[in-house]
Amino acid sequence: MVRLDRLLVDEVDGATPELQGEIARWAARRAYALAGLADLDWVAPALDALDSGRPLPSPFDDWDTVWERLFSDPRVPTTTVTSINGPWDNMSQQAMAVPALFGAVEDDPLQAVLDALYAAAATFGGDYPALFEEVRTVFPSIVEAAE
Repeated sequence: MVRLDRLLVDEVDGATPELQGEIARWAARRAYALAGLADLDWVAPALDALDSGRPLPSPFDDWDTVWERLFSDPRVPTTTVTSINGPWDNMSQQAMAVPALFGAVEDDPLQAVLDALYAAAATFGGDYPALFEEVRTVFPSIVEAAE
């Protein structure tokens, strides 16, 4: 995250743990929505659990099972993005989104927000600066706190 937007890292670092958690949850939802995953019947309950602070349900209770489901469900869209840390095209946008949910449930709120934001940025691909501007628009208090 530091290489992508050092100022945003400082801004979320200065936020309260509660706000960090809120941003992490928002970032995970944003990534899953952009990737076309949020409304799938096996994904929506996990996003609801994230929002309510409950443990993630199956298949999100097992990393490997999520990946198996992602690549075997014919309803999963197949869109691609350019990588954020290099010139690679055709990265699966859906695969880039998956870690956002796992990141958002980290015990440490700062780690959760940074992991979720990084995965969301990867989901946006080369357009990740638009995500970071969106974060600042949706959560203006992080900008105010950093000033």
